Amino acid sequence: MQTKYILGLVLSCALLQVSLSQCVATEPSAELVAKYTEMKQTFFSRVNNFHQTVIGLLQPALASPEMQQAQTYFTPENRRRLNAAIGFLEVLGSEMGPMMDHARLAVLGKYENCLRPQIGEVASEIIDTMKIYLDLFMPTA
Repeated sequence: MQTKYILGLVLSCALLQVSLSQCVATEPSAELVAKYTEMKQTFFSRVNNFHQTVIGLLQPALASPEMQQAQTYFTPENRRRLNAAIGFLEVLGSEMGPMMDHARLAVLGKYENCLRPQIGEVASEIIDTMKIYLDLFMPTA
């Protein structure tokens, strides 16, 4: 009876090994990684600039008496909780960073091998068209 379980365990491990060996992610080309990195940096620059613009617009409203009264809610106890949550998220982000980079490269590799030959030109045209409108409404600087 135990030999059946051992044989089943060995066969399932062998089957798992075979199925996982076919899931090897291909590395994307350096050109695609550079293009992705440049687009990501441009996007974060746009978001940062938009954030600064919104903060500049809201600054007069933050100085109003109603907002001063609302800021009294942030007692030291609430600030400690907020700082603890921020610290936890920073540690989580730093721990998840390498795993996210590996997953991002795997997805870029699959995109380059499977989708880019079929939709690469169309996607590039769509992105270029979107950049025109983003430059109007959310400039990078």
